[in-house]
Amino acid sequence: MTENDPDIDWISQFRIQSDVDLDFVLSQIGWPVGMTRASPPEFRRRVLAAAISYQAQLRSIDYTLKRYVDPKQYEVEQTYLGDIVSDFLKDSAATLTDQLRQFHTDENCTFGQFGADITLLRCPEILNIARLLANRGVFLEVLPVLRLCLEMASWSSVANFIVNEDEVRRLSARACVSKMKAIYESAGKVYGYLSKFSHWEHEIHIYFLSFEAGALSLCVRGHKML
Repeated sequence: MTENDPDIDWISQFRIQSDVDLDFVLSQIGWPVGMTRASPPEFRRRVLAAAISYQAQLRSIDYTLKRYVDPKQYEVEQTYLGDIVSDFLKDSAATLTDQLRQFHTDENCTFGQFGADITLLRCPEILNIARLLANRGVFLEVLPVLRLCLEMASWSSVANFIVNEDEVRRLSARACVSKMKAIYESAGKVYGYLSKFSHWEHEIHIYFLSFEAGALSLCVRGHKML
């Protein structure tokens, strides 16, 4: 296979790796193992036993489970505020998706209504991406994503009521933000704040870079990384 091969199936070469948020690292022994926080304790223990048996080159996973894994491990897990917030946002995005599917217009819709529909249907996934980025501490990158989502919602709120196709094509998302005030009074203020962090200007460097004693540090999730 070469890059000039006309028969290359590029879709199969760039697969979507996972649409599941593996937010729980079970073990750092050898190869890290990830799963969701909703994974049952018994499942976690069995997977942990498999990881230990592989790393220790043991023949029996059952033996490893009985000998090296506490039968009460993972039964009681501390609940963190960040996890509660993350779960709430994830569930809200899923609810929003369901509501938008019900809102979907029929086949006789105008060009503007169709554009509004397909635009809004993308918003829950964008919000979920922002949540994943925040969970990993890359807060700066979250803000332009949220700004994009606000622009899409604002554009949709105006395009939905425009009949002329050419007028929809000329519609500026930024110009639509002010129209959102009738629905969301603080839309302009939120958009202004997000816009402030959507370009890598010197004024925002201090929020994400720390200069102390002549040393430069990159701040991620409130911690200095460099």
